[in-house]
Amino acid sequence: MQCSHRTEAPMTLNIEYRDLTDIHPYEANPRINDQAVDAVARSLQEFGWRQPIVVDIEGVIVVGHTRWKAAQKLGLEKVPVHVATDLTPEQARAYRIADNQTASIAEWDMELLPIELTALQGMDVDLGLLGFDEVELARLLDPAVKQGLTDPNEIPGPPDKPITQPGDLWLLGQHRLLCGDCTNVEHVRLVMDGQRAILFATDPPYLVDYDGMNHPHKWNEPDKNKDWSDTYGTSWDEAKANPDLYENFVALAVTEAVEPNSAWYCWHASRRQAMLEAVWEKHAADRAVASESCSDSKNGLQRPDVRNNS
Repeated sequence: MQCSHRTEAPMTLNIEYRDLTDIHPYEANPRINDQAVDAVARSLQEFGWRQPIVVDIEGVIVVGHTRWKAAQKLGLEKVPVHVATDLTPEQARAYRIADNQTASIAEWDMELLPIELTALQGMDVDLGLLGFDEVELARLLDPAVKQGLTDPNEIPGPPDKPITQPGDLWLLGQHRLLCGDCTNVEHVRLVMDGQRAILFATDPPYLVDYDGMNHPHKWNEPDKNKDWSDTYGTSWDEAKANPDLYENFVALAVTEAVEPNSAWYCWHASRRQAMLEAVWEKHAADRAVASESCSDSKNGLQRPDVRNNS
């Protein structure tokens, strides 16, 4: 690896104001920054310009693409610029990457950051200007949140005002978790984000007709079995409505969520077998379906029945 060393640092940093139209983005900029533009624009409005946009002698941006986009969003005509006349084209190209990558190496001190945020909150500062989303701020400002390992039996009660509401999407790394309804086409589209699954593992909603008196311990003495209605609530799994509900659910999955050659794994009540198979034949003719039925007898779960509809 070859390294170049600068023996002298410039004594002054020359900054001038230029028309925004005279500044041009680097066409091969590898940094994706569209999601940061709104936050940077709000920051510029609140705190002003504290860092110039760095350009080469041709007016092409070296660093500061997000600030340039934010300035466009704000309708600014002139912006502060530093022209890096002392950088070779090779150095400018390398600095464009280094400026972003070196910044990403730093991490927050998760003990001090909440303290600073809490202090700012007490000063009536708009924390929305800092670049954190609402969920991140709620987590950082909640004194009940503990870092590291905690007692697994410490289960907090439900909050008076839940953070998550129907339709809210949580992004967990590469995973997507939606608080929603799998029979709602908008919810399905939101969580799938244009992608399709290769495995459809489902316990049909719900086709078992559970209520608070299911799973009795005494089969021959029903009057001695515990009523779990307070725990499970009343049964909404009405048999007449369920075929339509299930068919709509499957049709939505086929149309919006699963690959044409996807595999299906379905749990269901044995008494619903014929109805489920009819729906599979209609909507999943070219898919392999593995079904596992919940038996109505004392034998419990049966072995999966694998069917290939292709």
